[in-house]
Amino acid sequence: MAISSADEGDQAIAALDTEYTLATETTAGVYQLAIDLAELGLGETLYVDIKVVVRSGDSEQYAFKASYSHEQSEPIKFSIPVTILHQIKCIIKQSGGSTGNTFPWNLMVLS
Repeated sequence: MAISSADEGDQAIAALDTEYTLATETTAGVYQLAIDLAELGLGETLYVDIKVVVRSGDSEQYAFKASYSHEQSEPIKFSIPVTILHQIKCIIKQSGGSTGNTFPWNLMVLS
């Protein structure tokens, strides 16, 4: 088994309180999202959600939800490992502050 990057990027938040999909993957594996919150500031909150499809034909359901507010003394955050057979979708949303930030992220997979 090897760890690799399934997808990665920098998500610029153009509009506050708007959901942004970072990645959607449909290859079976164990996934973990890493996101850098170094730009998160006082009065700002970032919501991180992971949705999965458990069975073929099912709708997406939440597997992980987290929120982080203000400056972070340890800015790199990891989701729990999520095992999928069908689909995983990673979503973020920023609220608070006067402008959106840019968040580097990496969706890693063990396959």
